[in-house]
Amino acid sequence: MTNEQWGAGDPSKWSDWGSVKIGKREMKLIWGEHKHHYSDNRMYVIPEEGEPIDFDGHRILTDVVLRSRNYLKESELSGNEYRKGGTGEILADGEVVYEFFFRDIQWALLKAHSLIGKLSEHSSGWMIKSEREKLIGRKIY
Repeated sequence: MTNEQWGAGDPSKWSDWGSVKIGKREMKLIWGEHKHHYSDNRMYVIPEEGEPIDFDGHRILTDVVLRSRNYLKESELSGNEYRKGGTGEILADGEVVYEFFFRDIQWALLKAHSLIGKLSEHSSGWMIKSEREKLIGRKIY
């Protein structure tokens, strides 16, 4: 028999961990008093009604959108030419946080992978909505 306790525990011992998107709703995330399974995870979502629910999801919903296209480059000097191109977008919780141009889809996949790492670790907090909102109107040096 074990003496381990399970569940979110005493609300006075919870820590606020911001919020997460569940579907289209934003829900409060907490660090509970006790773990909810053997992986030592103590994260819980607080629904509008009811008890805290175990959370083992994505803290930030990160998406990549790549759109390939062919476009006409017009030039009187070198002549017209159809060229390959495309746009890539990195989204965090449904908002575009970075956009880039590419010519090769495989390069774009590697670029997106690299950008997600850089944006996640950047001191400005690009991937976190509340941190992005603080950047509006801020001076850039």
